[in-house]
Amino acid sequence: MTLTDVGFVLAACAMFGLLYPHAIYPSLLWIILKYYAKPLRASKGELHTIDIVLSAYNEEKLINGCLTSFVESDYPKHLVRILIGDDGSTDNTYSVVESVSQSIVHPEVKLFRFNRSGKNHVITSLVSLSTADIIVFTDADCIVDKGALRAVNETLNDDSVGAVVGMLKVVADGSQLDGGIEGDTFYRRIEARINQFESAIDSTVTSNGALYGVRRVLARSISSASFADDWVNLLEALSTGRRVVINPKAWAHEKRAVTMHGEIQRTIRTASAGMSTVWHYRSLLSPKYGWISFFLISHKVIRWVSPLFMIALMIGTVATINNTLLFGILLYGQIIAYGLALLGYAASVNGQNVPIASALQYFVAMNYSFLVAMLRFMRSQRNDQWNPNEGIDNDK
Repeated sequence: MTLTDVGFVLAACAMFGLLYPHAIYPSLLWIILKYYAKPLRASKGELHTIDIVLSAYNEEKLINGCLTSFVESDYPKHLVRILIGDDGSTDNTYSVVESVSQSIVHPEVKLFRFNRSGKNHVITSLVSLSTADIIVFTDADCIVDKGALRAVNETLNDDSVGAVVGMLKVVADGSQLDGGIEGDTFYRRIEARINQFESAIDSTVTSNGALYGVRRVLARSISSASFADDWVNLLEALSTGRRVVINPKAWAHEKRAVTMHGEIQRTIRTASAGMSTVWHYRSLLSPKYGWISFFLISHKVIRWVSPLFMIALMIGTVATINNTLLFGILLYGQIIAYGLALLGYAASVNGQNVPIASALQYFVAMNYSFLVAMLRFMRSQRNDQWNPNEGIDNDK
C-alpha cells in the first residue's frame, strides 16, 4: 500500500466520521423507526407528588419568572413543592426567592442557602431532602409551560419509564442575537429530531437541564464536580433497564443571551461534563445494552471525537500529495470550507447571517469546543461552577 493509498483511506474514514453523527446516523434512525418502535403505555390516571429542584447562582433577574411559571402551572398545587438552593449568590437572588415564597401558599417553596460549592453539590443536597414520587429538575432561567408537569406525570405513569425529558426553546434575552449563532438553530433542529427518534425506538441518551423528571427512587447523588448534573440520573435510569423518553408536550423556554462566545464556553463545559459522566457509566457502551450502546456511541462519542477526524483529514490530505487530482480535491475542499467558516465569522461580527457560512462557522466552533473539552476532561476539571450572566467558568 502506497502513501497515497494510506492518505486516501485516512481521509475517507475521517469524512465518514465527520458526516456520520449529523447525516448518516439520523438517516439510520429514520429507517429503524419505520420497522421498530416501542410505544408508551402512559396514562392520565394517577397524579403523583412532585418536588421541583432548582440550584441558583446570581439569577436575580430571571428566577422570579421561573417560579411564577410553576405557580401558574395547571398541576394541583398541593401536590407540588419547590426546593431551591442558593449556591452562594452575590446578588439579590436569595431575597427575590424569599419574597416570592412569602407571597404564596401553594406550591410550597423551601429555600436553602449554601456557601459557593457548585451546582452538583447543591442538587445532591436538595435531592436528599425530597420526599415526592417524582423529582423535576429545572434551571432559574427557564419558564415552563402550564401543562409541563402534567406531561411529565403522564409519561411516568408508564412503569417502564424511569425518566422523562422535556423540550426546550431558547429565547433571546432582548439583546441582539449573534448572527453566527444561526448555525445553532440548524443544529438544534437536527438534535431534536435525533432525540425524538431515539425515544420512539427505545430511549433518548440526551438530557435537557431546563426540564426533566425522574422517579425519586432512581435519583442518585452526583459524586463528582466534573459530572453533568442533568445526565447522571438519566444514565442511572438507563443502567437499571428503565426507559428515558421525550415528551413533546413538556415545554420549557430558556431565556439567555445567545452569542457565539457564550455557546463555545457552554459547549466546552457541557461536553467535558458529558465525557466525564459517560466515562463513569461506560458499562452502558457495552453491546449488552443494545440500543443504548448504539445511541451513546453514535450520538455522543463519535461527535465528541470529531475534532480528531478533522485533524486526520488534514493528515490524509498531505499524504495524498503524489496524486495531484486527489490532493487538489481534498486540499481545496477544506480551504473552501474553512474560508466559508471565516466568512460566517466576519458576517456574525457585523450582526449578519450567511446561511451556509454561518452553519460552517458553528460547526468549526463546536469542534474547537469539543477539542478543548477533551483536554478539560483529561485534566478532570470541575464543570459545575460558572457565571450564568457572563457565560464563563469560575473555576479558573
